Amino acid sequence: GTPGTRSFCHPAWERAAITRNMRIHVIERPGYGQSSSRKDSSMESFSDDVLEYADHCNIIRFSIVGYSAGAPYATVSAYMLPKERLDSVCLVSPIYPAPDATKSMTLFNKLAWKYILKSRIISHSIVKMTAKSAFKHPAKAAVEEFMGQSKHDDILAMTHPEIIEVFGRCIREQYLNLKKGVKGQVDDFLLFRWDWKLDFSSKSTEELPKVHILVGSQDRGSTPEMAKYLHSVIPGSSLDIKENCAHLVLFGFFEEILDAL
Repeated sequence: GTPGTRSFCHPAWERAAITRNMRIHVIERPGYGQSSSRKDSSMESFSDDVLEYADHCNIIRFSIVGYSAGAPYATVSAYMLPKERLDSVCLVSPIYPAPDATKSMTLFNKLAWKYILKSRIISHSIVKMTAKSAFKHPAKAAVEEFMGQSKHDDILAMTHPEIIEVFGRCIREQYLNLKKGVKGQVDDFLLFRWDWKLDFSSKSTEELPKVHILVGSQDRGSTPEMAKYLHSVIPGSSLDIKENCAHLVLFGFFEEILDAL
């Protein structure tokens, strides 16, 4: 997600993966954490990065979990990468330029989606302002971002402070170098906001990896409308809408996500 550095990993996830004979690798997108920005960066080129990383680690077959702002890259990977390598993809709280994407968004998120994320100047100003505040008080920033959307998320955040700490670590790491961190995030926003030009109708189910989509019914950023539309355009995909859940659905159902891969 955003700001998703390599620190974005809950301790319980690794334990859950080990019991399933899995290993988790967290890959930073260009401009996040210690990854450098690239002038020629695109969601398509990130698919090449994933394949290069897998080759470097001698990983023959793998699956991808893409969460929130990381889901666009996982979606493109599902489209681009050969099925012989990419076995399955789980898109959690995915962002997608659906026709009715803003239907259940908050007012700020609607403005961001329709206007702010299309302008580098405006995006840079807002991201820089919020980044300065978040770096000073990362836990407060994470709580304010996620609390109040659903009872499920509120209970998770209150009873599992390590969830807030995961986001806090990423915030501190991303904005330690404010100039680099802000630029990386703005570059990222400008990539996934526009039409991705993916024609899934040209792909058969046999050509694509298994794709599972999971979203909270109360998510006001990565809306259920985005997930539903994404499900409608990816052949053979499955969709699970978790009632009364919001953006922290990844943390509430991670073991179920692993089982879906």
